Amino acid sequence: MKSRSAAFAAAALLAAGQAAAQLLPGGTDADPEKLRATEALGLRIYRHDRAAALATDALLAKRKYRNDKRVSGWLTEAREDAVLVSFVSGRDGEAPAILYQITVPDGDARRIKPEAVDPPRSLAPSQQNALQARKTVLQSRYEACTPSYNTVVLPSDSGGPGWSVFLLPSTTNAKQIPFGGAHRMEVSGDGMTITQSRRYTNTCIAFDRGAMPRKAEEAALFVSHLLDPAPTELHVWLNQMIGKPVVVMTSTNRSIWMVSDARIRFLEKKDDGGAPAADDAAATRPAGAAGD
Repeated sequence: MKSRSAAFAAAALLAAGQAAAQLLPGGTDADPEKLRATEALGLRIYRHDRAAALATDALLAKRKYRNDKRVSGWLTEAREDAVLVSFVSGRDGEAPAILYQITVPDGDARRIKPEAVDPPRSLAPSQQNALQARKTVLQSRYEACTPSYNTVVLPSDSGGPGWSVFLLPSTTNAKQIPFGGAHRMEVSGDGMTITQSRRYTNTCIAFDRGAMPRKAEEAALFVSHLLDPAPTELHVWLNQMIGKPVVVMTSTNRSIWMVSDARIRFLEKKDDGGAPAADDAAATRPAGAAGD
């Protein structure tokens, strides 16, 4: 269950008072509608990832449930003000079935508890396809930056049948924030075929909270980004996950952005024409991780 060409990337945690930026009214030709769609998708990813994590913790808190060797994975399904998490079986040669379900509200989730499905319930066709899409992606070849990954499976937003599967690097080290090695893969409606994929970073970036000066207060996280002209849905997810603003420098257009409260805001454009004074050495690479 849960444990999450030449290029450079920079990553740092900024202490309060170290740097501040003034929001500017203009200076970017980014499509506002596309930015709003990116924000919405980032929130959806975070909503499902959060629900899966909280539901897993709730399941593991119950001895009779955590010792159930039948559990092989989970499904998340959006509800109006909550996410329904279904834990499923996956023994070889047997059709998967729902064993436990937990409804995780968007707000206070301290009182969530698992409900056993007895007898186990067969999956609907759409649930089977979503589960297969997750399995297909996890069995594919992708550049991994952490030993374990969390997944979010969402219906495709392309307008046709299919799934968007997000691979999110995870760790149990509270002082590490893994970000490099995140991927998005588009999967066919039956969950069997990966039709398109992208990575969100070129390197195995991990933010080290243990490197902060003593008594320093985290104000924001800074990362340079090579692959897009504006922050992505994964920067929005990161902002929500750590509860701190994320400052993103998009290297292709020398622009600096702030992602805060799940909103993407343009800050300024750097006009010096030089490369940022940082390289891959600024990023922490887990042992054995893939990178540039």
